[in-house]
Amino acid sequence: MPNLAASLSNLAASQIENGQREAALKTAWEAVKIRRKLTEGNRAAFLPNLAMSLGVLSKAHSALNEHQQAQNCLIEAITLFLPMVETHPRHHARLFLLLEEAYLAACQATDTSPDQSLLARIAAIKESLQ
Repeated sequence: MPNLAASLSNLAASQIENGQREAALKTAWEAVKIRRKLTEGNRAAFLPNLAMSLGVLSKAHSALNEHQQAQNCLIEAITLFLPMVETHPRHHARLFLLLEEAYLAACQATDTSPDQSLLARIAAIKESLQ
């Protein structure tokens, strides 16, 4: 199942790049569903992959101009992933910073202010990386 989820997530990213937006959304949802189940069984092993798949799902929503749904996916990804990143910031920094960047862009696309408590926790992680 982990390999299927990874393949689906990669396929969704390719579909987005090739303009197959509806197909990408469906494919990304499938990857997220599988990774949610995997995460239930082993959170430490599969949570980063779930966060990544939620990021791809967010991109699929954005490609369809569904910016609020994209933002919601990113909030979920960051909120789920934050405790793990706070514990091991260097190990998860790259993915986490990509999610943060996408979240800020989604906030701009929806003309909403980022969650200040979320930003404070993100700032603390960034400070620990310096």
